[in-house]
Amino acid sequence: MEQYGLIGLFLSTFASSTILPIPSEVVVATFVALKYNPWIILIVASIGNVLGSVTTYALGYFGLAKLLQKLSRLDSVRVRYFRQKSSQYGGILAFLSFLPFFGDLFTLALGLARYNVYKAVFLIALGKTLRYAVVIFGFEKASNWFF
Repeated sequence: MEQYGLIGLFLSTFASSTILPIPSEVVVATFVALKYNPWIILIVASIGNVLGSVTTYALGYFGLAKLLQKLSRLDSVRVRYFRQKSSQYGGILAFLSFLPFFGDLFTLALGLARYNVYKAVFLIALGKTLRYAVVIFGFEKASNWFF
């Protein structure tokens, strides 16, 4: 991990926020243990993770929607209902996109429902940055107690 440095951190946090099951918290905690600057870790990990989520959102927005329309026979009433519910709860889903596994599905659903991209990116960034702040500074504090 150390040989790839911050680029490795960026790539692993990016990949973990797509549909790949990579535990980014472990990677982030490793960088804290390696004594990297916690603020730099927070910035790099957050940017990587948010950009990965934007990629997942775009997959839902551009690719998955067309594929589902071709493969299934969703009527326009169901599509409108899904989009209405996503608009109603989209902010909560975007903020909770930091949750393991479900967060990726929430982000994909937001793209599929064509939820406002600006709101989505802001709330995704807020949730993911807060999560990493808790992981980084919590791990740093805990490692000071035990090591």
